[in-house]
Amino acid sequence: MNRISFGKSSVDEEHFHGAVAGGGAHGPGISEKVEGISERGDLLVKRLPMNDNRSGTKRSGSVGYQLAGDGVYRAYGYADSNRSEGPEVFFELAGHSLGELSRQQLSERLRVMSPHAFAKAEHAQRKIARRKELLPQVQAEIDELAADGERLSVTTIHVDDQLQLSGLSVNRQKACGHFAERTVRSIDDFVAELSKPSDPCRYCEAHTAQARTAEETLRRLLAAASAKSLPSLSGSPRQIKWALEIRDGFQEKNPTSPLLQRATTAKYWIEKRLDLK
Repeated sequence: MNRISFGKSSVDEEHFHGAVAGGGAHGPGISEKVEGISERGDLLVKRLPMNDNRSGTKRSGSVGYQLAGDGVYRAYGYADSNRSEGPEVFFELAGHSLGELSRQQLSERLRVMSPHAFAKAEHAQRKIARRKELLPQVQAEIDELAADGERLSVTTIHVDDQLQLSGLSVNRQKACGHFAERTVRSIDDFVAELSKPSDPCRYCEAHTAQARTAEETLRRLLAAASAKSLPSLSGSPRQIKWALEIRDGFQEKNPTSPLLQRATTAKYWIEKRLDLK
């Protein structure tokens, strides 16, 4: 009787014998009959009847799968040695002839078993292989386009500037969020424009001047309140400035009012400003 060995396991014309090895760490393996292939490329298989001759602990012995007549079979998960598992293998039984199949021979058998599904699966595999082949080239083109995009729409971030090129207009965005646009006629002018230092932001300069004036006014009001021995007020700088102006106006009309000493929050003077006389 013909017999083929696969590591610790073997197959003859009637059974696949899967041995347990390594104290149960490997084997006994599984054997199935191949009945075709799906359009997705998955094997269509049929599980074979099994005779379990392992010990009660499953750490020794073997199993036997009964072959179901002529056809293509596969085996996997069997013990190649006491320390390793064997690779997936295919074999064919034809009468009294038993032989292992290569991948090419397996493909030929599957083409006969499932001609339509095999053609679909083969086409899908060719598409996947073609994509893998083209991927490096496509990625290189994407990277090149990205580099061109970076060169054409420059994005350079500094501590206080964000420079962007849109066509031939230079938009310079400062850290404050305001824009200053310059129109240029050539790339050389564009480069020269970007090389210039940032212009001061007139919006921020105006805001700074306004804030400086408010600070000076607040200092003057606080000094005047201190000179009059009036208590300081709690609140934000803006609230305090407004409340001091309200209190000064109230003091001119009511110089001896106890409110001048008792009300010490800016919020009080602001909320009561319409009621104070």
